[in-house]
Amino acid sequence: SIYLNNTQLQADDGSWNFKDVSYEVRTGTSNQTNIPITTNTETTKPTSFTTVEAATPRVIQITDSDVDAVKVIISVPQLQQISDKGDIYGTSVELQIAVQYSGGSYSTKVSGGAGRITGRTGDLYQKEYLINLNGAFPVNIRVTRITPDSTSSKLANEIRWLNYIEIKYDQRTYPNSALIGLRVDAEQFSNIPTRKYRVKGVKVKIPH
Repeated sequence: SIYLNNTQLQADDGSWNFKDVSYEVRTGTSNQTNIPITTNTETTKPTSFTTVEAATPRVIQITDSDVDAVKVIISVPQLQQISDKGDIYGTSVELQIAVQYSGGSYSTKVSGGAGRITGRTGDLYQKEYLINLNGAFPVNIRVTRITPDSTSSKLANEIRWLNYIEIKYDQRTYPNSALIGLRVDAEQFSNIPTRKYRVKGVKVKIPH
């Protein structure tokens, strides 16, 4: 029932026509919750370290209980491999992001394919990972490098974690109003896509 550029978000066979799309639906009840997509404030903060090495996971702590999400920004200065003949190829590097609430056990939020950066670039590339928080504070966010560190000058796959963004969402719930929040991956669209929705409404009597 959600269409982007007149194409169904999910096909009739259950497959997805677009990747990395998240949505939140509110049907218009009087006690509905807010949609954790619309940002109220964003605060960029530096980390106290630079590179993330396989033997040394990096951890930051969030103490402000008003923070609803954290955007982890991973930087890759270069991502490429040079053969003995001088040919330059793409490569990949994998990381994992886990969250710990109030001293409990860590829960993995990003891993596998979602944590793998693949391709070739001789220039700086940055990737953002949005981590929504839903537990008790303080919150620790840990980034672990899964790919072994490069020991060759011909393989460039260093990852750095220089800063992150604390996000506080708009807390308005818009009671008695139906609404949808969408988040799409900008890499799939040359501009903001058109949105259309197939809605099954409810007939109500309107008094004179």
